[in-house]
Amino acid sequence: RGGIVTAAGTRKAPVQMVVIKELRSVLRTTELKWTFHQNLVAFLEMYQFEGKMLAVMEYTVATLRQVMAVPLSLEEIHISALFEGIRHLSKNGVVHNNLNTSKVLFTPDGCVKIAFLDDYQASTSTHARPLDIIAIEMMQKGIPPDPGNALILRHPDLWSAEAANFLSVASWGSLQDLKNNKFLTCSSPTVMIPHVEHARWGTVEWVATSLIGEDAGGNQSQLAQDTPMRQKETEKPTSYDDLISEYMS
Repeated sequence: RGGIVTAAGTRKAPVQMVVIKELRSVLRTTELKWTFHQNLVAFLEMYQFEGKMLAVMEYTVATLRQVMAVPLSLEEIHISALFEGIRHLSKNGVVHNNLNTSKVLFTPDGCVKIAFLDDYQASTSTHARPLDIIAIEMMQKGIPPDPGNALILRHPDLWSAEAANFLSVASWGSLQDLKNNKFLTCSSPTVMIPHVEHARWGTVEWVATSLIGEDAGGNQSQLAQDTPMRQKETEKPTSYDDLISEYMS
């Protein structure tokens, strides 16, 4: 597991994107039964090519780390979806070994997705501490909690009593203890769209869309004419690129 990740997309509008990921080991079908959840990156298919094991996965436009860097404040309603994804892993006897803000991703419609394929293993652990650490980072605009056993928010006065209770329970309790916590109220993923739109500016997907843009007369957009990236399309692709192009055709 782990390995190289490639973003692939069609060259004609409408742009459709997927991620093609080279895996270090083969995933058995039985390992994938638990992967279908709205808050996990969708696993589309897996196949071998030139001795490599490749997985085709859902394309996301921004990481939580990028979202926290935009000039928009995150509020309490933005944390619930992350909890649901982690709880789903736990309910299926799986734990993420390295959950951090770069492994929490977002789709264009604001839905949170956990990148689970990089680092997971079977476990009976239901500790909520990883969620607590990420929640504090979100509340502190990317600043991680101070080192030590106690996870303490630097400015608790900026948050509600429900948020304080959530952090207290999550620092020592289990995911089950948080199931009915008042802080984790369900909300529409659309609340994240403004943050995601800020974070995705200049991404591969945005550039690809701009490259194929045409004006009303059918001419290429100025960006499509000027950008050096378009020149690369005329270069002879490698066999791996051929595979990606064939998949997206």
